[in-house]
Amino acid sequence: WGSCSRKGNLNFNYMIAALPPALMDYVIVHELCHLSVFNHSPQFWTLVAQRVPNHRVLRAALRGHGHLLR
Repeated sequence: WGSCSRKGNLNFNYMIAALPPALMDYVIVHELCHLSVFNHSPQFWTLVAQRVPNHRVLRAALRGHGHLLR
């Protein structure tokens, strides 16, 4: 759905616009957090959780929307 380069460039698949707003927000926050922590370490997930407390629920829901990318 999105990516963050080592240079700090954020990219998003255009299909993000088809997601429900809460999922879209989660994807954006996820990638923005990579500007501070460039991995998926516990520190990264703590940062995500500070901004999106229900990120685990949203992440699971996002998996159900994977068909939009095919």
